[in-house]
Amino acid sequence: MSFTIKALLLVWPFLKRALFGDRTIKEVVLANIHITVVNVCLIVTFLAFMNVVIELSVVKSENRQLRAELSRVPVAIKDLTLEERRKVIREILK
Repeated sequence: MSFTIKALLLVWPFLKRALFGDRTIKEVVLANIHITVVNVCLIVTFLAFMNVVIELSVVKSENRQLRAELSRVPVAIKDLTLEERRKVIREILK
């Protein structure tokens, strides 16, 4: 990663001249505000998506753990009444 940063720092003056010309970055952003807004929206959307993916992985791991606990319930639960089944499941979920 440090090699990439060093390379970008070395190439940055040439990129800045090619992309922006003699204008400052602020002038370019203000001249192309519609593109800047779209890029900011894309970045925010990407960050929100990454947050959702992380939360989904947490929920999936909790779901697997819960399934494992429920699979340890004795098979005789099928013989219980509905209220007794609910009571057993409530105990497991506590």
